[in-house]
Amino acid sequence: MPGSPPFDATSADFVKAVASGSGWGGTFTSLASGDLRGTVGMRKFGWTLDMARQRYQAMAYLATQLRPENRPQWTVIRGAIWYLMAEGPVNPEFARLGLSGQISALAERAALEVAANPDALDLSEWAVVSNAAGTQEMLVQGVPQDLVADTVVPEPEVLILLATGLLTLGAIAYLRGFSA
Repeated sequence: MPGSPPFDATSADFVKAVASGSGWGGTFTSLASGDLRGTVGMRKFGWTLDMARQRYQAMAYLATQLRPENRPQWTVIRGAIWYLMAEGPVNPEFARLGLSGQISALAERAALEVAANPDALDLSEWAVVSNAAGTQEMLVQGVPQDLVADTVVPEPEVLILLATGLLTLGAIAYLRGFSA
């Protein structure tokens, strides 16, 4: 939405799922909140709360692996995120590339990693973005999708720098008011 703050999100294929120019609204659900009832996994797939928490955490874990040094593996990582969301069958586009085995193995390893180290990922920095009521449902290969979004808040230093700039502008405007 124009004017809305940007966020980093991981989706199997958001661009193909939501038509260009059409409106799409999202509902953010913090992974730290534990209330995942509004997510596609629980609404459409009937996941239990524990299953939803584990799958979305695994997706967030995989999203942290989308770093420049892992670029050759991005297709497999994105495929594993899809695999976790779609509950199984690998997206035919990934299957055509012969990546089905790698994708399912990576998705299973991510789920095991999250189960073994539940506190390794700071859940307060992650949210599940689901389509808001009344907006176009995001479907990829006919499967409803959620986005896993990194919702990191700016560092305190950035906020201090912003505040200093605003105070300086305010002081200049104030002093110019005296000169007029």
